[in-house]
Amino acid sequence: MADRTIRVLLVDDIPETVNNIKRMLQFDPIIEIVGQATDGRDALQRVKELDPDVVLMDINMPDMDGITATQHIRQRFIYTQVVILSVQNDPNYMRRAMRAGAHDFLSKPPMMDELTSVIKRAGNISIEQRSMAEASMSMSGMKSSGGMVSMVQGKSICVYGVKGGAGTTTIAANLAVALRSKNNKVCLVDGNNQYGNVPVLFSLQSKFNVLDLLSRVEELDPDIISEVMLHHEASGVDILAAPPRLENAEQVVPELFATLVKYLRRYYHYVVIDTSSYLNELTLSAIESADITVMMSTIEITALKNANSFLVLYRALGFNPNKLMFVLNFFDRREHISPDRISESLHQPIEMALPLDEKNEVRESVKRGVPLNVELRTNILSRNIFELAKRIEDRFKKMDDTV
Repeated sequence: MADRTIRVLLVDDIPETVNNIKRMLQFDPIIEIVGQATDGRDALQRVKELDPDVVLMDINMPDMDGITATQHIRQRFIYTQVVILSVQNDPNYMRRAMRAGAHDFLSKPPMMDELTSVIKRAGNISIEQRSMAEASMSMSGMKSSGGMVSMVQGKSICVYGVKGGAGTTTIAANLAVALRSKNNKVCLVDGNNQYGNVPVLFSLQSKFNVLDLLSRVEELDPDIISEVMLHHEASGVDILAAPPRLENAEQVVPELFATLVKYLRRYYHYVVIDTSSYLNELTLSAIESADITVMMSTIEITALKNANSFLVLYRALGFNPNKLMFVLNFFDRREHISPDRISESLHQPIEMALPLDEKNEVRESVKRGVPLNVELRTNILSRNIFELAKRIEDRFKKMDDTV
């Protein structure tokens, strides 16, 4: 139970709805309505000004809808919980709302007991998280080899290869190293639940894996995360391993995996997810919830065919095109086909064409279990991956500025 009132922001473009909810909540001493907004963009500004514990968010509004606003709120204001309200009790809406980070989904008009109960549950979570963060900041050293001390507002990056052999895992590992700095804590998650090999690239072995966190996803804290994560000293990257056995793969539930990634973003500035090229529910969930997806392909005809199929699906599902970065790997400038020609054919801008590693330094780094970006930063591919990391950071800044 909260030891103070739960501060609530109402977001709805229909005044009658706002007034009805106010009447329902006005006599509850635990709940305080601190303000209201008429659309998603207005809600973002009001959350910034008022820092509410809970936002009651209508799903259908002009300018910016409730689901988009919820996603931005959960990314930028990590303690604020969102409860979605909708006249349409559509399972698809509910699924989208939860993946955007909503705490709960209620049909309009809500019953008073149900509404107050949901607000109090969400509010208590917000208040407890704030208390945990304050306690963490006051501690001289929280148990964490990766230096996890306080909550941040992190971003998730999904690295997806349209075909096996596109170098996805190698790029994901080196991208994580490139993003890591004294100001940025980075976690690399092995999202290939059948054949995950991320720890191998760092010469690490772990007795723990993602299932150890998924089984406790509702009760996670920094200490639990620290126990399960592998820490790579040379790069400073924390690594979450995939299940060790094939028969354990189906235990990685996509919804729980998405929830876990959202939790990790509270403690890491960047969560990089390496995925399988097979588009199962887990991979789609990682792509849908990612802040940016790096789509990897080579210039082989079969790979480009798969890239086209993926782009068709990505657009059909209504995913944000600004969150997709198309990267070619193993590109040999002596080839007869150019990135511009591929881009024109697929109707998709190509962010970068990573060069072919003619000296085979990447292969040797994999054999030694030392990421290229740790020991050979002068390598041409390494320099390009650092440039890709910079472009990703610039893309995030641009996204934040346009909100």
